[in-house]
Amino acid sequence: MKYLTKQQIFSKVAKHLLKQNKQSINKTGACLYKSGSLKCAIGCLILDKKYDPKIDINFYNIKKLFEGDYLSGIRNTSEIFNLLVDLQYLHDGFPPTTWKTRLKRTAAKFKLKLPRLES
Repeated sequence: MKYLTKQQIFSKVAKHLLKQNKQSINKTGACLYKSGSLKCAIGCLILDKKYDPKIDINFYNIKKLFEGDYLSGIRNTSEIFNLLVDLQYLHDGFPPTTWKTRLKRTAAKFKLKLPRLES
């Protein structure tokens, strides 16, 4: 199996979040991997055919997503795990207006490049 690199994961999530520009949340404001057509930072890495509503209903964390093979194509290394945690925290904890700045910080922290974004 070919795995996504750290840069590929970061680029995919950054492009997704900045294009979507909305949090994936339920009616009470709790973050979800997938909410209708919206997906969170980690939700955009879960293939639609692998998504199961139980991961949101039961509040699966990233570790449980790896255990359940929801993140296929992503190697579970400590560095990638930490990147995913950082990206999830960015989506869940901050408004979309701050995401670009926070993604730049995440890029610097993990020695990555912010992807070129279509205008």
